[in-house]
Amino acid sequence: MSKGFITPTALHYVRNHGAVPQLDWDAHRVSVGGMVERPASFSIPELLALLPSYTIPITLVCAGAAALHRTTSDLFRT
Repeated sequence: MSKGFITPTALHYVRNHGAVPQLDWDAHRVSVGGMVERPASFSIPELLALLPSYTIPITLVCAGAAALHRTTSDLFRT
């Protein structure tokens, strides 16, 4: 904590229930379709240019512990 409570970017981790997608940043596109007025397709650089960027402090919490608590407490509920 001597350097503050913000975790440096190099120490962040990716938490996934499956494999982490390996995408080509320059070739990957995000498509929006279905029940929309105008279907569209965006590159990652286009999304970065269009959407605002925010830096906010957040806390990552293991949801597994809460799920276990809910499951076991439900067993003892009368």
